[in-house]
Amino acid sequence: MKLSSFFIYYVFATTSVAISVTKRVDLGYVACSTLLTQFSPDGELQPFCDLYNQPAVGSMAFCLLKSFGFNENSYYEPFLNACGLSERDLMSSYKNATKYMRRGSSISDTGFPIATQRDQVLTTLDQLYRSALNENYSVWYGTALIAYWGVVMLIGSLNYWSHFLFPSFVKAMHGPITNWIRRFFVLSPTFGHSHASSSKRYLKVIQAFIPLRFETLIILGWLVLCAVFCGTSIYASEDQMASLLVGNRSGQLVAFSIPLLILFGGRNNFMQWLTGWPFARFLVFHRWIARIVFTMLLVHVGSKTITIKRFGSFPGFLSQNYMIWGIVAMVACGLLIGHSWQIFRNTNYEVFLIVHHVLVIIFIAGGWIHSPGNNSYITYCAAVAVWGFDKLIRLVRVTSYGVKKANVELIANEVLKVTIPRPQWWRPFPGSYAYIYFLKPAFCWQSHPFTLVDSVQENNTLTFYIKVKGGMTHGIYKQLSCTPSQCATFNVLVEGPYASPHSGRKFDNLILLSSGTGIPGLYYAALDLIRRNDCATKKIKLYWTIRDVKSINWFMDEFLELRGSIVEPIIYITGAPPSDNCPVLEKWEPSITDSIGSFKQVKEILNFVEFRTGRPNAETIVSQEINEANGSIAFVTCGTPYLVDDARAAIIKSLKTCTSKRIEYFEDFQEW
Repeated sequence: MKLSSFFIYYVFATTSVAISVTKRVDLGYVACSTLLTQFSPDGELQPFCDLYNQPAVGSMAFCLLKSFGFNENSYYEPFLNACGLSERDLMSSYKNATKYMRRGSSISDTGFPIATQRDQVLTTLDQLYRSALNENYSVWYGTALIAYWGVVMLIGSLNYWSHFLFPSFVKAMHGPITNWIRRFFVLSPTFGHSHASSSKRYLKVIQAFIPLRFETLIILGWLVLCAVFCGTSIYASEDQMASLLVGNRSGQLVAFSIPLLILFGGRNNFMQWLTGWPFARFLVFHRWIARIVFTMLLVHVGSKTITIKRFGSFPGFLSQNYMIWGIVAMVACGLLIGHSWQIFRNTNYEVFLIVHHVLVIIFIAGGWIHSPGNNSYITYCAAVAVWGFDKLIRLVRVTSYGVKKANVELIANEVLKVTIPRPQWWRPFPGSYAYIYFLKPAFCWQSHPFTLVDSVQENNTLTFYIKVKGGMTHGIYKQLSCTPSQCATFNVLVEGPYASPHSGRKFDNLILLSSGTGIPGLYYAALDLIRRNDCATKKIKLYWTIRDVKSINWFMDEFLELRGSIVEPIIYITGAPPSDNCPVLEKWEPSITDSIGSFKQVKEILNFVEFRTGRPNAETIVSQEINEANGSIAFVTCGTPYLVDDARAAIIKSLKTCTSKRIEYFEDFQEW
């Protein structure tokens, strides 16, 4: 396990230890001091700790020993620890007190020790412990909220690692019950057909990705726990309002949730390594946890407002520093939720990210100041530790890779081919991606994730294929389009690699469905199997859908590496059917040939590739591959959201009709 995994685990473990609950035995001396107000009208413990004040110390010793027994040291040890006294001091004071004892707690003479009644002490202790239970349940329920996700991650981890450790067992799981569970809960979107593609916009603003059904069930389970925990096990006394206790509970549950919120939103989340789940899934959980946390904050604020209005002292409370910062934190959280809608992320992601970070800092700082001296304070410290460590690991990743010279080439006027040398120890893997920082003043502060391929032409070299869109890629495109060679060199930093490898290579048949710039990751998966010589009994098909025949230009070298292997490449061209004389290559490497420019010549060079025209029908492809498969079969998709959703729907449909073999589905597509 990585160092970051150990650190995050350590933070959560130490936080759980540091957060304490109040035991009944901890309140024995508090009950006594509550009845012995003659010696400490303001409730301070100090008079009972002063050995020179024997009437007070003796009264406390008498109360503890007579009420709870001489053999029950668990009741008087908390008092000794709080005062720094020894058991000998306590017994000596008790013996001294018995010589001068006065009866009755109403006696006002503090020159003599006072005897308390055991029944009164026990009744007071019951009241104190009942009140303390409110705080205890906040800790227990907060821990349960974290443990809930621990159980979810454990199940996800067992499922992920079983694919590698027990592949035969996994491939044997293809009966009607297994397929029914996978069809209705594991693979299906919550409703409708769309998952990779976002849902329709409503009022031109509301747009979101639909979680998978099991993701929704996980979120709903946590929501139910939060709702129940906010209002159950509330013990209100005569002088306490239930609204005050509900406000305290909801605020503390929010504090317990913040470290999870930070962990799931970070790039270096060790849960990704354990579960094999994509970063996009953790961001789904991150967003919904945030929305539930905001709802609990509304409960916290509403309950506290009711309590304060009851006492009629609103202006006095609002002028206090901790209240001011609580309001600041609440406003920051509301802005975080409001500006995190997908439409704002898509409009300008980098601006969104900066604003998001600023608001998070304000929110955590406000919560920290708002809750000093209690258990909530510790959880905010844990959140800061998790967030800070994520940033530190990112810095280490970037600096250890070092500044490199990247060769960037514009190909077919649509794709940037970025070639970057890598350190020998830096090992990419199929499906991995990395963030690239182009060190230009206009966008050096930006980083974007791109799927990578270990170069087929040069050792220790990474190749990225980046679709020209808006923002940073468009800026580079404009610079290259003005250059005669359409090439340039940039100083870059690389952060990665991220993601977890899927277990597609464990299946008898592997079908890779890609489109556009989704090809690199799936191609790398096929190439890795060839290099491992791990495909003697496997059938591998690589589908690639492109709009124009010219797109072949930017991936020609990679396809040539598949010649003579068991990989069967199939290319769909969805645009106008190209003629044999259709120009394809704007430039070509002399090492291949000196004069190749037409589609006919490309087909001759790539004679092991099957070319098809028109848009692929995912349902037809999936059905055909399943029928032809001898043994288990795995599908991996990475391409346009519509291709990914169509493939998912086709596989879900196939699970209903085919129970004779294991049909697995992996998604390299990530959108956030």
